[in-house]
Amino acid sequence: MRPNWAEISRAALAGNVRAFRRRLRAARGAGPMLCAVVKANAYGHGLIECAQVCRAAGAAWLAVTDTAEAVALRRAGIGGRILVLGDFDGDEAGEMVRHGLTPTVWTRAQVERLARAAKWRGAGQASALPIHLNVDTGMSRLGAPAAEFAAVARYAARRGLAVEAAYTHLASSEGPAAGVAAQMRRFFAALSMLEPGVAAPGFYWHAANSAGAWRWPGGRRELPGAVGAGSATPPAALGRSAATEGAGRKPTSAGAKRESAAFAPQGAGPAPQGVGMAPHGAGLVPQPAGMIRVGLGLYGICLAPGADAELRPVLAWKTRIVALRDVPAGTPVGYGGDRPGGWKARRRARIATLACGYADGYLRAISFARGAHVLVRGRQAPLAGRVSMDLMGVDVTGIPAARMGDEVVLIGAQGPARITASDVAGWAGTIAYEVTCAIAPRVQRRYH
Repeated sequence: MRPNWAEISRAALAGNVRAFRRRLRAARGAGPMLCAVVKANAYGHGLIECAQVCRAAGAAWLAVTDTAEAVALRRAGIGGRILVLGDFDGDEAGEMVRHGLTPTVWTRAQVERLARAAKWRGAGQASALPIHLNVDTGMSRLGAPAAEFAAVARYAARRGLAVEAAYTHLASSEGPAAGVAAQMRRFFAALSMLEPGVAAPGFYWHAANSAGAWRWPGGRRELPGAVGAGSATPPAALGRSAATEGAGRKPTSAGAKRESAAFAPQGAGPAPQGVGMAPHGAGLVPQPAGMIRVGLGLYGICLAPGADAELRPVLAWKTRIVALRDVPAGTPVGYGGDRPGGWKARRRARIATLACGYADGYLRAISFARGAHVLVRGRQAPLAGRVSMDLMGVDVTGIPAARMGDEVVLIGAQGPARITASDVAGWAGTIAYEVTCAIAPRVQRRYH
């Protein structure tokens, strides 16, 4: 078997789930539900295995990109609530109904597909199918424009679907709070246009991703940063609308608790404590967030300040030395080594060849990055030459004990030395998300 594998720590993953839950509970008592995002093969960590761990560690929901991922979870025997974040066609709408999935909706066409599928599958009243509405507040990708959200929600309710929740996606939750505040104002403005009777009892909202949940775990804590020059309006909050706060009204909880208990889709458990709706004009504004969606943070990579101290990396990526050779000064190594800009030994050098290349997901862009290295016997070995499809070279001249078959760390720790996914991303000029998602299926995952 080719010596290239990723080690996935179940204990670290479960610990990270619990760390987010502790942080939320400390800020808000029972706190919102935690939705573990396991899309894209759990960010390269393994869909089924990671979903199982997250469920066992207390994640109330799972979220995936498409119906295929969700159905794979069901076929693996994973129950409970699963949110499908992406679009779907008519056939996939039928799969949603058949497997008890929760679709994301933002167009009337999607509503029609689901309503037809529910009836065609003989599922009884289409109102048994809960949906989450996506509102575009700044990503300009998926989601209903804020001005159209209320109309889509109204149409879904008329077609018999249960508008269980609404959500948006933060574009820069790790950046300045002013950007998040602007998105949340747009989001709450859209929610305030919901007409009475459109939202299902216990309706709630969600917006925070990993960094957002870590930075503002209270949900109702006001975001720092001015709303606008000369404005007397307080900053938007993750759990309160700027409109409600500006009017000086305090959220009420008696009706919210009654509504929370009234709607609990099968397998969901009770609605999160304190989730409900507060009156606002002709519509409703929810108080506070009912769920957070945690993705990369679950895997120990979170861009929020201070998160590294409490979260543990889940993945380590390793290979072995498969060839060693001593070369004289001036010897080219790798593709294009004999051309201008190619890699040549500056002195007599020892080059180790590793069983890893860009077909495994080790990005070719790293080849000549300043500081790029792997770990051999606990020491840094810089890259030598261009990363090729299946192999790459490193300079182990300064590690005389290096031997054939030695374990080499691409991501992870070896002794006191460590390479993080963020380190690799920096060398490649990309983000940690791409680094872990790029690890190819042919790289064996070993769970422990």
